[in-house]
Amino acid sequence: MKTDITALFSRLAPDAGVVVAYGKILRPWLLSIPRFGFINVHASILPRYRGAAPVARAIMAGETETGVSIMQLDAGMDTGPVYTTVRTKIDPGETAAELEARLSRIGAEALAG
Repeated sequence: MKTDITALFSRLAPDAGVVVAYGKILRPWLLSIPRFGFINVHASILPRYRGAAPVARAIMAGETETGVSIMQLDAGMDTGPVYTTVRTKIDPGETAAELEARLSRIGAEALAG
C-alpha cells in the first residue's frame, strides 16, 4: 500500500501539501515529497495544546483565548515552525463545536491570507 501512495504522490509532484485537523504524524517519506513540505492549520496557539482535541482541551482548561496556528509540519506532533497565529477570545458558554466552526473559518482565512 505504501508504495502505491508513494508512487501516486511522487507522480503528482506537488509543490506543497496542507492538512487540517489531522491527528496523525505524517511519515518522513511523505513529508519529503512536496518540495515546500506540508503546512498544518492547527486550532490552538502553539505550542500550547499540541496534538489531538486542542479546542476541547482549551475549553476544559478554562482558557479565555485560543486561536489558529499556521505551521510547517515536521516529523514531530505539531513541533514545526509556526508561520502565523491568529488569536480569538473564547466566548463564555461557547461549546467546542461552536468554537471549532469559528476556528475553521479563521484558519481558512489565515491560510489564504
